[in-house]
Amino acid sequence: MVAEKTGYPVEMLNLDMGLDSDLGVDSIKRVEIMAALRAQLPDAPEIKPEHLGALQTLRQVVAFLTPGPGAAQPAVVSAQPAVIAEAPAAAVLSSPELQRQTVRPMPLAEGETRPPVGLNPGARLWITDDGGELAVEIERQLRAAGYVACRRSLAQFLEEKQLPDGLLILWPAGPANETFLKAAFRLLQTAAAGLRKAGGLLVSVSRLDGVFGFGQLNGKSDPISGGLAGLVKTARHEWPEVRCKAIDLDPGLGLGPEVARRIVAEMFLAGPVEVGLAEGRCYRLQVEPSPAAGGEGKLALNPGDLVVVTGGARGITAEATLELARLCRPSLALLGRTRLAETEPAWLANLATESEIKKALAARPEQGGQGGSGANGGRSLKQIEAAYREVMAQREIRAYLERIRATGASVVYRSLDVRRLEDLKPALAEFKKQFGPVRGLIHGAGVLADRRIEDKTGEQFELVYGTKVAGLQNLLAAVAADDLKLLALFSSYTGRFGRTGQVDYAAANEVLNKLAQSESRRRPHCRVVSFNWGPWNGGMVSDGLRKVFAAEGIGLIEPEAGAQFFVRELARQTEPAVEVLALGRLPKSSEAIEPEIPPVMNAAFEREVSVPAMPCLESHVLNGHSVLPTVLMIEWLAHAALHGNPGMLFQGFDRFKVLKGLVLDAGKPAFVSLLAGDGKAVPEGVRVPVQLVSRADGRQILHARADILLADALPAAPAARAWPARSGVAAASPYTDGRLFHGPHFHAIEALEACSPAEVAALVSPAPAPKLWLRDPLRPGWLADPLALDASFQMLILWSWEYRQAGSLPCAIQSYRQFVPAYPKAGSRVVARITSGDTPVIVADLEFQDRQGRLLAQAEGCESVVDAALKEAFQRNRI
Repeated sequence: MVAEKTGYPVEMLNLDMGLDSDLGVDSIKRVEIMAALRAQLPDAPEIKPEHLGALQTLRQVVAFLTPGPGAAQPAVVSAQPAVIAEAPAAAVLSSPELQRQTVRPMPLAEGETRPPVGLNPGARLWITDDGGELAVEIERQLRAAGYVACRRSLAQFLEEKQLPDGLLILWPAGPANETFLKAAFRLLQTAAAGLRKAGGLLVSVSRLDGVFGFGQLNGKSDPISGGLAGLVKTARHEWPEVRCKAIDLDPGLGLGPEVARRIVAEMFLAGPVEVGLAEGRCYRLQVEPSPAAGGEGKLALNPGDLVVVTGGARGITAEATLELARLCRPSLALLGRTRLAETEPAWLANLATESEIKKALAARPEQGGQGGSGANGGRSLKQIEAAYREVMAQREIRAYLERIRATGASVVYRSLDVRRLEDLKPALAEFKKQFGPVRGLIHGAGVLADRRIEDKTGEQFELVYGTKVAGLQNLLAAVAADDLKLLALFSSYTGRFGRTGQVDYAAANEVLNKLAQSESRRRPHCRVVSFNWGPWNGGMVSDGLRKVFAAEGIGLIEPEAGAQFFVRELARQTEPAVEVLALGRLPKSSEAIEPEIPPVMNAAFEREVSVPAMPCLESHVLNGHSVLPTVLMIEWLAHAALHGNPGMLFQGFDRFKVLKGLVLDAGKPAFVSLLAGDGKAVPEGVRVPVQLVSRADGRQILHARADILLADALPAAPAARAWPARSGVAAASPYTDGRLFHGPHFHAIEALEACSPAEVAALVSPAPAPKLWLRDPLRPGWLADPLALDASFQMLILWSWEYRQAGSLPCAIQSYRQFVPAYPKAGSRVVARITSGDTPVIVADLEFQDRQGRLLAQAEGCESVVDAALKEAFQRNRI
C-alpha cells in the first residue's frame, strides 16, 4: 500500500480520501492527489501524462504506485560475514559532521504581553483530580470565570459521554507511576473528538522542578510525570486546531490558590508549548546549538569492564557500541529480542538470495515456526516471511558479534525481553559472575508502532512505551548496587519535539530524558547522557523518507559519525549535559538545523467564501463549481501574518502549498479561518507560519499553508533578466478557445509575447481595487497583485497545452520575493522560465517586471500539476 511505501499512515499523506477506493476520481481531485503523492512518494514509479486517463480510481492510483510480484528484490546478506557490504552512503544528505544541541531553561521576559487564547463562555472543561487541594482550587477559579468545570478521576472521565471543550491533566499529588500516564493517553483518545470539534484546550501539569527537570529535582519530583509533555507535544502535531500546552510545576511552590491562579492564567495564554512555573518566574525551554566534543576527555571505562547493552546487536545502538569496543575493549553483554542459534543448518548456510532462502524454508516447515496450512509444505506465506526475517536478523547479529570480537573486546549475547524483570535479573547475575560488576549501561532497545492518537491501541502503546521505560526501570533496579561509570540512554528528538503518529514514543523518550536527569543527580560520579538522536542514514530510512527529512530541514546521521559522536559525548568534560540532541546536517550548511515543528497557530480572522461575498468567484469556475483562487489564498495568508505584526511590510513567502482546493458545493457558502503562528526573526526580517483552514463534520481541513516573510523595509530589487524575443504565439484569445477556464474578472493576459519550450511571457493587466472582487475587503489595496500572480498560472496552463497537450493547475511555490510595496497601476510584464517540463508536475521560475523592465517581484519553484482530463473541467466554467 502507499502508506507502507512511505512509512506513514494513509491519513498523513494529505490526500482527501473521502471517496471509496473504487469510486471515480474527477480531474480536480486527481490533480490534488498527484500533487500530494509527488511530495510523499518521490521514488514511486513516474506517473506520465499518458497514464492519467487510466488512473480513474484511488485503487488504480495505489495499484500503479505499488510494485507487484515481479518487482526487483533488494540485495540480502548471505550467511558468510565476509560478503557483507556496508550500505552506500546517501550523498544527497550525507555529512560527517553532526550538530549538537542542548536545552536551557530561559525566563519569559517580565512584562511580556502574550495574546490570550480563550474558549466561549460556558465551555466545558475537564480537570483530572490530583487527590489534593490544587484541582479543587483550579475548579473553583474556572467556575468563577464562567466555565463549566468538572473535576473527576481519570477512570470516571473515561466513562463520560458528554465530551469536553478543554482538558487539564494534573499529575497526582501523591505517589503515581506509568499507570497514570497510560490512563492519560486513553483520556486523550476519549476527549479527542470534543477537543477537536471545539478547537479547544489541552493542558498538562507535571511536577518535576518548574523547569522540566533541568533544575534541582529535589527528590519530591516524579520523572514519569515528564511523559505528559510527550503526549501534549504529539497532540500539538496531530491536532493543530487544539491549543496544546505542557506546564511543569515546582513542587516546592505548594498547592494554594496562588499556584492555581498561575496555572489557570497560563492555560489561556499563547506562547511556548512548554512553560515552567517556578518561584516568581515563568520559564520556557530553549534549544541551543552547542559545540560538539573534540578529542578532549577520557572514557571512564577500563579494559574488561562489564557494559550491559540493550538493543545493541543491530541498528544504531550496535554502531555506537562497536566504537566503544574499539576504544575501551570492555566486556559486552548484549541483550536483544531476536533468538540466536549458534550456527545455521548446512542446508541454509550457502543460500544468499531471498527467493532461495524462502524456497528452502517452504520445503522445511519445521524451521522458523509451527502450524499453518497451505501449499508451502503446510505453512502459510506469512509464516515463511516471518521465518525469512528471523534468518536475516540472526545473520546480522552473528556478523556483528564477529566485528566486536575483532576489536579485542569480549562479548556475549542473550535473547530476552527487558520488560520481564524475572528474566533480566538471572541473566545479569550470570554476567556479573563471569565479568564482575556492571560498570556501564547502554539502553538502546526500542520499537515503533506509528498510529495517530485516536487510532493507536493500548497494546501498541504498551509495547512502545514499555520497551523504553519498563526496560530501563528494570535495568536500573538490577544494577542499583553497582558503581556505574557511564549510563547512556538512546532517546529521540521525537521526545523533545513530538511527532505525528508517535505519541507513545514521544512520551517514552521524554520519560527516559527525565530518568536520566534524576540518575545524574543520584550518581554524581557517573557520566549520564540521554541522546536525543535525529534520524540515522540506514535501516528504515528509505530514499523517499530521506527526501521527506530533507524537506523538513533535517539531515541524516551517518553511522560512523554518530558512533564517534556517542563516544566523544560520553568522554566530554567541558560543558557536559544530560539531555543532548544530535542531528545530521544538510550538505553545505553551517547553520543550526532544527526539526520542523508545527507551530502553535492562533486565529487571525475568518472569511466567508461565496459568490455573494466574493463576486469574482463567478469567473473562477471549474467543473461547474466555484473554486477559491490560489492567489486569494496567498493574499489572505499574507494578511494573517500582518495581523499580529502591525506596521511591517509584506516581503514574500516560502513553501506555499495548496493541500486541498476549496470548492463550493451547490452554491453553499463556506467559511475559512486564517491562522498565524508566532513570528521568528530571520536575516531577511520576520518569518510567520500561516494556514488557511475550514471545518466540516467536526474536523479541521487544512487547505493551504506558507511561511510569510515580513520586513521593516523592502530590499532593493536586483536587475531584471532580458525580456524574451517574441516567438510561438497563437493568434486566438486564450479566453475564447477553451484553453483557459477563467471568466472576465480574471482576464489578465493582454498580449502573449513569447511561448517556447524554455519560457512563456506576457503583458498583463493590473488587479482592480479589492472592493470590485470582494464584498468586504480587508484593505483598500492589495498586498501583492492577485491578477498578475494568476496571470503567471494562466501562462503555465497555456505552456502545458502547447507542449504537453494537457491543462494544468498550480499546487505550490517554493519562494516569492516582492521588492515594491504595491504593483504599478499600469500593469506589468510576466515571464515564466521552465526549469522542469517533462514530468507530471511542471516547475518554473517567475519574474514580474513593470512596463519599463524594472523588477517588481520574483518567484522560484512554482509547481503546476498536468492532467489531460482537465480539458472537460475547463469547459464547464459556468456555475
